[in-house]
Amino acid sequence: MLIDHEALRLAIEGLERRVGKNERDIQLAIKAIQSILTPPDPPKKNFRIGFCPPEKKE
Repeated sequence: MLIDHEALRLAIEGLERRVGKNERDIQLAIKAIQSILTPPDPPKKNFRIGFCPPEKKE
């Protein structure tokens, strides 16, 4: 009977390890998908579009 409990304990530990690894993989995949779906920040506009008159030289 003790052997059965030991085998059951080992089986449960193995299952916990596999589930833990899969959980980490799923979390990594979700983070990667979220980073793809998050729109990038819009570029900053540091310039003016249109005609700029020449500067006067004095």
